[in-house]
Amino acid sequence: MKGLRNLPLRVWAIVPLTIIFSAAVFRLTWNIPCSIATISKVVLGLAIAVVVAGYFFLLLLIRPSLMEKLKTQPVRIGVTTVVTAALVTLTIHTIRFLPSPEAVLIQSKVMAILLLAALTSVYPIILKYTWRVWRHEDKA
Repeated sequence: MKGLRNLPLRVWAIVPLTIIFSAAVFRLTWNIPCSIATISKVVLGLAIAVVVAGYFFLLLLIRPSLMEKLKTQPVRIGVTTVVTAALVTLTIHTIRFLPSPEAVLIQSKVMAILLLAALTSVYPIILKYTWRVWRHEDKA
């Protein structure tokens, strides 16, 4: 994290992330009027919330002045909530996407399964790290 104390490096990290996350939110928002089913709107809303919250958590990691906030219980609960919401959203999306007529290409199905597998495998690691670190700070 010492390398991120350099202002040009922080700007270089934040600008592309802002563009990527803005594009993701714009694309997800664009799909809301097109979706007919209520569950699709719920999944899109959850996905937008996860993208926006994920961006703000990345900003906390990139900005050294905000690093102390990462050690607070509300931020840890927020990280847990965002990662859980991402897992739930991706699971619902994958279950609904695989049998749909939109999943014609095998690459689409493989990508959906790989994304779900990646988040499922990293989920326990994030939870363990987040709460283990917090517990150790509580005892100190």
